[in-house]
Amino acid sequence: MKLSLIFVACLLVVLNISYSTGTIIEIETKVIYHPESCLDIKYLRPDVEWNGFYTIYDKEDGLHTVYCDFNSEKPYVWTLIESFSRKIGIFNSKEKGHSHFQRSFAYDYPYNECRPDQFDAYRSSLAIRKLIAQSKTTTHWRATCNFDQYAKGKVAQISHDDYMRTSLCYLSANTVTSSGGSCYKLEYINIGGHSCSNCLQPFWTSSVLHLGIISSQTTIRCSKMRFGHTIANEYNWGGYRNYNEEFSCTATPNSTTNWWFGGVYNPGDMLHNVKKV
Repeated sequence: MKLSLIFVACLLVVLNISYSTGTIIEIETKVIYHPESCLDIKYLRPDVEWNGFYTIYDKEDGLHTVYCDFNSEKPYVWTLIESFSRKIGIFNSKEKGHSHFQRSFAYDYPYNECRPDQFDAYRSSLAIRKLIAQSKTTTHWRATCNFDQYAKGKVAQISHDDYMRTSLCYLSANTVTSSGGSCYKLEYINIGGHSCSNCLQPFWTSSVLHLGIISSQTTIRCSKMRFGHTIANEYNWGGYRNYNEEFSCTATPNSTTNWWFGGVYNPGDMLHNVKKV
């Protein structure tokens, strides 16, 4: 069932002003909050628990449907910004729209942007990615594999094998236009059951190459980490000029790669970090 929730929270502030005459004037001021991410929605409606499709606002009060993950990795809340299958994401794909999934996130190239239910081929617009990333509650990004299996109830939880997450302060995924193996800090990365925390990993991206890692290069760059089942010239989480079927995102033609923006939900923060209109 599609959930489309539009939240507008009004905060009424009553100001009592006393004059020498003893007159009291009550001034009613409305402060309106518009959610710009799934985490904003969670702050506005703490009772929201169901993963699914929700509505966020842009700067002109335009409405946009996004997929929200409130449950897979509490206390994090995530907004899906892109998802694609191996068959459309590989470098030499013949699938319609494949070129949209061969780009740095700094370039627009939306695809099925109004259909975040299309886990096999969905890419939000650059404007929406910027909106979500610049929300005061957004602090992190992550990349997962086969989240659609969890969303459809086929698995009970997401896997943290073949998974990575870090702060936007360490790597602003939305703004990197090119990288030829530059080192960026990841809070956590796992490929094939081999993981590290707070380590440096090399990233590649360009106008014709999706942001990702070439795990066969990690042994000689940055933290010099060796991952388990790596093969020569193996791309992970995008690009896929060569891929490994032992890597979950590329195990089958229908396996999916999923990218997200989000942050930690802290009930004590209340609305302090949600932008006012």
